[in-house]
Amino acid sequence: TVAKDVRITNNTIRDCSYTGIGIGLTFNSPQTKPGEYGFYHMYNLDISYNYITNFMTEVGDGGAIYVTGGTAPKEYTEYFNFMHHNYVVMSNVTGDGRGHMVVGLYFDGSTSNWRCYENVVVGQSYGAVAGEDDGFDTSDPTTEKYLTQLRARRSGTTLIYLQHITSQIAHNIRCDDNWILNVRATKPEEQKKEVYKTYVVADRNLVEQNTHYVVGSSAIPTGALNIIYAAGSSMCPGDPEWLFDDNY
Repeated sequence: TVAKDVRITNNTIRDCSYTGIGIGLTFNSPQTKPGEYGFYHMYNLDISYNYITNFMTEVGDGGAIYVTGGTAPKEYTEYFNFMHHNYVVMSNVTGDGRGHMVVGLYFDGSTSNWRCYENVVVGQSYGAVAGEDDGFDTSDPTTEKYLTQLRARRSGTTLIYLQHITSQIAHNIRCDDNWILNVRATKPEEQKKEVYKTYVVADRNLVEQNTHYVVGSSAIPTGALNIIYAAGSSMCPGDPEWLFDDNY
């Protein structure tokens, strides 16, 4: 529950029952600034260049990257924790229809003082998750069950989540220059809501700017590709190829 000067980088994480990377796991907001009276909760953290997919195959309410716990009071606005250049894919087993709150980048209870930038988060494929039948044989009970799970998973998904529950409210988080692939909405305000819901609010210094919304995944912009190829371990690096048939 306490972490200082931690770097988690260049990992490939696949096929895990819950969250890919989780750090913090306390929900209170401290009343002292980082370093006062020797206190640290989460300070000088760097989570970067990780490739995560096939997560949350058994358990609900988690994410590819899940951070929680307050690090400083609301009035202390410096960004001293960083989440960047990660590649997250919502695959056809992510969530697995078992629960709720399937999240890509998850800033949970009282999380604060993070800058979240230049990550790639890939939304669920068009493989029938929201009524897009895509040629599936729905008369087959096994296929119908599969499609039901996919649709339930997508309906419970937030691609980037900033906690809004009053007792665990997040503050001082800046999300900029993130790439979101396979967005369904085409109008800017609808795209923002698809990714962040309505949880970006100025009075808590929750900032979103310059998010790149990409409809579909068959044509991935160079900026996103550069992040994808740089993510993951040397033995299993980020790979965009499996996205192109829209049935990942």
